[in-house]
Formats: sequence, structure tokens, C-alpha cells
Amino acid sequence: EKNSGGKVKKTGSFFKDCDPHFAAAIADLMEDQLYPEGQVMMREGDIGDWMVLIHQGRASVAACGGAVVAELNSGDIAGEMAVLGITPVRTATVTAIETCFVQVLHRSRLLPVLLDF
Repeated sequence: EKNSGGKVKKTGSFFKDCDPHFAAAIADLMEDQLYPEGQVMMREGDIGDWMVLIHQGRASVAACGGAVVAELNSGDIAGEMAVLGITPVRTATVTAIETCFVQVLHRSRLLPVLLDF
């Protein structure tokens, strides 16, 4: 964990097996975001080019028109398929079950770092 300009910077368990320099570079690119209970973070079918890393809180994942298929907790990610360019549209709706503190990573910020590693 490192602190930059008052912002908490972590990469969470998703990046735990990555090169530490890569993980630090990714942490520098992430933006803090707060989602209150009940707020939709991303909606199935919407265009997406960013992902979230949940640091605190819980969120539900619903697909196929509303069936809850998973619950996300601290250390989990959502939206990785969009940020990696696997699909341009969201494959599920993610909603905060309780207030969630997340960090957001945009594809446009990630791609240059990937080229360096």
C-alpha cells in the first residue's frame, strides 16, 4: 500500500502475483470512487472501458436480466473484461449492497503501462 496525495493506493489480491513494479505502476493509475448502498456501479449491456477494484464493501453481480450470480467483497474486481478489451459491453450489472470504496482503472491509462512490461 502506498499513499499518494491523500489517496489510498493498493492493487489488492488481483495483482498479488504480478511484478511489484507493474503493480505499483497500476496503483498509480487508479482513481478513488465511493458508491453508496444501492448504487449501480456498472450495468449489463452498457459500453465499458474501466474496471473497479473493491477495497471495502460488498456488491452484487447480476446477469441475464437480473439473476444474482455472485457477490463481490474486498479484494474482488469487476469490469476486467471491458478494461482488457475482451468485450466492449458489460456482461453483468454490479450494484453496491453496502457502501463500497473502490478504485477505478481506465483502459486508456492501462494500455501504455502494459507496453512497458
